[in-house]
Amino acid sequence: MNLKKMFAGTVASVLAVSTMAISASASIYIPPEGEEQPAPGCSIDANWLIQLYNTGNEEENKPAVDYGLDLQAIDSFTIYTELVSNPDPALGFPLEDYDVAIDGFGGNFIYSANGGDIGTATESDFYDEENGITLYGKYNWPNNNEWWGLPEAGDSPEGQEAQTNQGTVDYSKTLHMEYLNKFSYKMVFDISDVHADDPDYVWPAGGTCYQVGLQEWGNDMAFNLKVNLLVIRDADDNIMIAFDGLGNKLENDAAEALITEYETPKADEPEETEASEEDTSAAEDTDEPAGTEEASDNTTAAPAETTAAPAASSSSNNMLPIIIAIIAVVVIIVVIVVIVVVKKKKNS
Repeated sequence: MNLKKMFAGTVASVLAVSTMAISASASIYIPPEGEEQPAPGCSIDANWLIQLYNTGNEEENKPAVDYGLDLQAIDSFTIYTELVSNPDPALGFPLEDYDVAIDGFGGNFIYSANGGDIGTATESDFYDEENGITLYGKYNWPNNNEWWGLPEAGDSPEGQEAQTNQGTVDYSKTLHMEYLNKFSYKMVFDISDVHADDPDYVWPAGGTCYQVGLQEWGNDMAFNLKVNLLVIRDADDNIMIAFDGLGNKLENDAAEALITEYETPKADEPEETEASEEDTSAAEDTDEPAGTEEASDNTTAAPAETTAAPAASSSSNNMLPIIIAIIAVVVIIVVIVVIVVVKKKKNS
């Protein structure tokens, strides 16, 4: 990346951070205007979230949904994702500019059951009266479902211990992304693994809202994490239901075809050769800004409703003034470097 590109990206970062301070949103891919939009029952904003069953809630813009699922038989969720460029031309970088050391991703796998016999935040029967845990407290957005980082080919828990991994996945977390192909990943949420200390953990019957989704808490707006497929299976590994990235229900054979497509290894495309020193020098001498810009920090937030998804850690919001100050300093340094380089070239 030449100095001009660094400069343009850094300026974009300052603007993006300032924008995020006012209107925070995650690095989940949101279909822009002109593209097909999410189906009813699926929302894509700070979260990718789909309703599996809902009696309907107009206040939260959640329609009535009933796929006839045996919700108590659900044993696992598998979500397929890919890294894409931010569709906003002012923020997006081409994928070849993705830098695993700089561009960070992570978040939370979210799911909940509430309402009806399960109750609400203010009224719910006790699941564990001794410890003060209600049914609502147990099944509405259970915690500790975080995942951190994206893997590179060959990364593993053993590689993390040996410090040989190339990606950023934290394999100490119960959940983590698995590498499928370049910029393509999947994550499996196995209820029996995540709730190994509670072998009887199943969604209770009688609720009015059952939903599942993915949060992304990363600090990078140059790239987005796009959800392509969600597959829900029972204890016998049979597909119960599957949805595409826009929340459209898929037939099982269509879902199986997509699974095969995503999980089949593909040869990596050859990387583009870097520009020659002459081309780089010419790029540094020009007064035109780079054509792409980077963006920085962003966090997720959700309204405090009974069925709302849990918000990301507030630490990112608290750090915004510090981040803005740091980026401002970086901008000054980059400007100085650019000026020095230009003067040296003019004097040479």
